[in-house]
Amino acid sequence: MVRAEKPPRRDHHACPQCDYKTWHVGNLRVHVRTVHEKRRDHACPQCDSTFGQAGHLRKHVKTVHEQRRDHVCPQCDSAFGQADNLSRHVRTVHEQRRDHACEQCNAAFGAAQHLTTHVHNSGRDGCVGLAQQQQAKEKQARDDALKAKKAEAKKKADALKAKKAEAKEVADALKAEEAEQERKEEQRCCDMQAQGDREREADRLAKRQQQREVVAELKAGKVLRLAKEKENEEWWRSRKEMNGSPPRWR
Repeated sequence: MVRAEKPPRRDHHACPQCDYKTWHVGNLRVHVRTVHEKRRDHACPQCDSTFGQAGHLRKHVKTVHEQRRDHVCPQCDSAFGQADNLSRHVRTVHEQRRDHACEQCNAAFGAAQHLTTHVHNSGRDGCVGLAQQQQAKEKQARDDALKAKKAEAKKKADALKAKKAEAKEVADALKAEEAEQERKEEQRCCDMQAQGDREREADRLAKRQQQREVVAELKAGKVLRLAKEKENEEWWRSRKEMNGSPPRWR
């Protein structure tokens, strides 16, 4: 027998105070009583906690006061008091699933509660993720501006360093040129002094040669005079011997 297809499920019961919808009217009553009327009719006998539903009270007693951890993770040693917590643990920790995504930013969460906290923490300016992204963009912009300033400062410092190096090269070249000029001037002075010394030495040698020549002439004249005197004496002696009378000087 072919079963007739069921009509598509519809949310017949909607909350008049918010967008909550449910298929069962009992769920709607619980929602209105606990969410909008803020009723907490189920009080814990061991502490001051109150709850809107009896099931929530039972879970509280079992997990908080009795410290029961009946739901153990098959992949690690973690244990939980509620099956929902175990399922969330496996889904978010071991399977790394992020099924709850923010509609305003790229943030994704493994638990709906984390997404709710993320959205509730958002201010008037929008989603926390958007604010964080905006802050990250502003920080990146500041960092880029700072890097640009540092690069510009480094560029200026390098240009100044290059100018200093160029000025140093020019100064070294001028200093070397001055040193070369001084060396040439010293060499010229030395050459002039050497030339003067050579000229003075030549004059001294010339004067000495002249003195030698004078001495030689004097010696030659004295020799001639002595020779003449000797010759006269010999002539006189010979005349005396020949005539017996004194000779007449010629």
